[in-house]
Amino acid sequence: MSEVVEQRADDLTAVLRTAQYLALLSGETDIWRELGQVLVRFFGADLVALLERRPDGAITPLYCTLSAPQACDRLADQVRETARQVLDSGFLASELIALPDHDYAIVLLPLAGGQQTDAGLLIGHRASQPLSQSLLDIYLAIAGLFESTMARLASEQAAIENAQRFEEQRRIAVALQENFLSPLPQVEGLDTGLVMETAFQPERVGDDFSDVFLIDDSLVAVLIGDVAGKGIRAAGLTERVRSAVRAFSTVDTSPAFILRKTNQLLLRREIQDEFVTAFLLVLDRETGRATYASAGHPPPVLVNARRCRLLDASFGIPLGAFDEDYLDSHLTLAVDDCLVFYTDGVTEARRAGELFGETRLVEAVSGLRDRSPQEVAEGVRDEATAFAGRLGDDLEVLALRLRAMTVRGATTRS
Repeated sequence: MSEVVEQRADDLTAVLRTAQYLALLSGETDIWRELGQVLVRFFGADLVALLERRPDGAITPLYCTLSAPQACDRLADQVRETARQVLDSGFLASELIALPDHDYAIVLLPLAGGQQTDAGLLIGHRASQPLSQSLLDIYLAIAGLFESTMARLASEQAAIENAQRFEEQRRIAVALQENFLSPLPQVEGLDTGLVMETAFQPERVGDDFSDVFLIDDSLVAVLIGDVAGKGIRAAGLTERVRSAVRAFSTVDTSPAFILRKTNQLLLRREIQDEFVTAFLLVLDRETGRATYASAGHPPPVLVNARRCRLLDASFGIPLGAFDEDYLDSHLTLAVDDCLVFYTDGVTEARRAGELFGETRLVEAVSGLRDRSPQEVAEGVRDEATAFAGRLGDDLEVLALRLRAMTVRGATTRS
C-alpha cells in the first residue's frame, strides 16, 4: 500500500513540475522540443512525436525526439489507423507495437480532448508490457496542460502582434499629425502658443488639428478641430479639412460660409462614417474685429484683466454629418485680450469617471492670464494631464493674444 501511495505522490510531483515548467515557456521557445524533453525527463518516455493530419487526410509526424527519424516514421506508420481514430474521436488509445529494433508501449493523445482534432501526441516507451492506467491518466493530464499552454502562447502572440500593430498605427498617425502640425506662423499683431499631446491609446491618435494662416494683409484665420474617427485615416482627413478651409477663405471670409462649403465637400465623399468638429475664427488685426462660427466644436475661452469666460457661440452640426447652414457670431478684441482654443481632449480628460470639464478649464486659464500664450497653452495641457493621469484622447491647445501695435481704438465688447 505504501508503495502505491509513494508512486502516486511521485506521479503528482511530476505532473506539478510539468505544469510549472510549461507555465514558464514563452512564444520564443521551440514548444515541441521542450515538451519532448519534459516527457523524457520527468516520465521516462523514449519517443515523443507530434502527429498532424494534413488537408489530404494523411497523418504525418512533424517532430520526434528519436535521434533516428526513420524509427519515428516506422512507428507512426504502424499506428496511423489508430491515430486517425484518436483524432476523429478525441479520445486516447494505447497499444503495443513491435519494431525490428525494439518493442514499444505507446499512447496516442488528441490535443483537443473530447472532440475531433487535427493534432495529437504519440508517446512511446521501450517496453513489452502495456502502459499502466496511472501513467495513461498522467499523460492525459499532460496533454491537457500542453493544450492550455499552446492556447496561452497563441493568445500572448496575438496580443503582442496586436500591440505591435497598434503601436505601428500610433507611430504613423503621430508622424502624420506632427507633420501636419507645422510651426505657427509669425503674424504681426499676434502672440501665439500651441501644444499637442497624443493619446496613450494607439487607436485614439490622429484626430486633433489646428491652423493659423493669413487671408489678406489684415485678416488672419484661426482653425481648430477634432475628427470623430481615429487612427491613420483620421490623421489624413484633418489635412483635407484644413486645405478646404484655406481654399474657401479666398472666396468669402465669413466663417459660416467657409464651414458650409467644407461640409458640402465632405458630404461628397464615398466614405461618410467620420465627422469633424471645427471652430473657425477670422480676426481683423487692425481693428480687433473677430467673426467666428462653430461646427459642433466648443468655443474658446476669452481672458483679459477683468474676466475669463467661454465665448457665446451658435453650435452647428459637425462637418460631414448632413447639409446645413452655419451662423456667424461677432466679437471685438482689445489689446492684450487672449483667446484659448482647445479640443475635447482637455475638457473630457477623465479621472475615475469624472471629467476635467469647462469649469476647471476656465479656472486654469484664469490662473494663467498673465502668462505668454505659449505658457498658457502649456499650462492648460499640464492641468488636464495632471488631473487625468494619462490621456485617453488627443489634446491640443492653441492660445493667441492681440498686441497693441496694430489695433486702432478697439475696445472689448464681450
